[in-house]
Amino acid sequence: MRRPASDHGPHHQAREAVHAGVLLVAASAVTGVGNLAFNVVVARHAGAATYGELGPLLALATVAGFLANGTMYATARLAARSAVSAPQLFMRSLRACIPYLSLSVGLAIASAPVASFLHLRSPAPVGLAAVLVAAIVVGAASNGILIGRRRFRVLAAVTIASAVLRLGGALPLAHLAGPLLGSLVASIVPAVVTLAVTVPIALRSAPASGSLTDGATSGPRLTGGVRGGLLGAALWSVWIVPVVLGRHLLTPAATGHLVAGQTIASSVLYLASPIVTAFFPANAAAAQARTARLGLGLTAMIAAVAGLGLVVVGPIVFPLLFGSSYALSRPLLGSLAVSAATVACVSYSCWLAVARGHGLGWAVGWPVAALGLVLPLALMLGRVPVFLALSPACALLVTGLIGTSLVRWPAHHRMAPVSLVPTRVARDEVEIIGD
Repeated sequence: MRRPASDHGPHHQAREAVHAGVLLVAASAVTGVGNLAFNVVVARHAGAATYGELGPLLALATVAGFLANGTMYATARLAARSAVSAPQLFMRSLRACIPYLSLSVGLAIASAPVASFLHLRSPAPVGLAAVLVAAIVVGAASNGILIGRRRFRVLAAVTIASAVLRLGGALPLAHLAGPLLGSLVASIVPAVVTLAVTVPIALRSAPASGSLTDGATSGPRLTGGVRGGLLGAALWSVWIVPVVLGRHLLTPAATGHLVAGQTIASSVLYLASPIVTAFFPANAAAAQARTARLGLGLTAMIAAVAGLGLVVVGPIVFPLLFGSSYALSRPLLGSLAVSAATVACVSYSCWLAVARGHGLGWAVGWPVAALGLVLPLALMLGRVPVFLALSPACALLVTGLIGTSLVRWPAHHRMAPVSLVPTRVARDEVEIIGD
């Protein structure tokens, strides 16, 4: 028997999501400052050559994070919509993570040839990177339960503590193990400590009152994590295309300016992305259009304010952070801000579709189609840095309009209202996502 979508009503869920969003945005801002400080400390202490060795290894962790996001939000949706016990949820999520954990094991086994390809002096850094990847993937299981069961204070606390612990261990561990190994260990320790804290709390997390839409305790299955991971990876790829192609299309100095600008512009995404997390359980538990629109509006507002701040203070701050040679123009920063805001809003819309359990093909297809368009678009416009920086926004808007028109066309004959974000939820659906 299905329970009411909310015993407290949509207004309570919306207020709860807003409060969680404020908390997580604040935590994200503190964490962003900590991570920036970590990179500055490591870069200054290690030097350009060693910092260049660290970059590809940390990039593997970034990829693992995007892949794990699919499983994390699949777990969060099941946690928000069903009465499945937390230990059962955790084990199902771990089983869904097995392919990604296998990649971590494969990376450890192939550490010697990978180290040779990256021109590293030892395979040890690759082995440590494999440990970091595994910790991030396992963390998706516990974090997904905490999100679905709305334990946002725990998430905010461990996020901030992890950034502080990482920054605090950077220099001591670099002195003990060397800059490269020390930096990797300084990244692994917070991830492992976070697991030690979040897993027991997640396993004791009971379903949130009034958040369940199905009383089943064993029937629902956790599926769809792979496609969720593809969604996140494709959207991030759209964002980084200008930097990748800029190396081939622009002068070295112009490329350096673009890389520096996009590095700071990524803060717009980091500040806006917590709204996805905060609103995910409310959007999963009950398909309330008002709550969905509120989340999208907050995402757009945060992205707009952060982007405006980037344009206003960026030309002043950049020379202080990166050196006097980084004199970035406001048109370039404005283009990056527009693209970042577009990516943030599209990200919310796609994860909204995942939360509601309908339109996953649309949610994954949009960023994948945009990735196919942004490549030729960037090649055509890429000789001008401002246009290159705008290419992600253009690709996402064009593919979104085309996708919306394709969805509207058959519905036009039925005179059925169709919105940009799919909102229909199957009546008997209890699975995370029907693969």
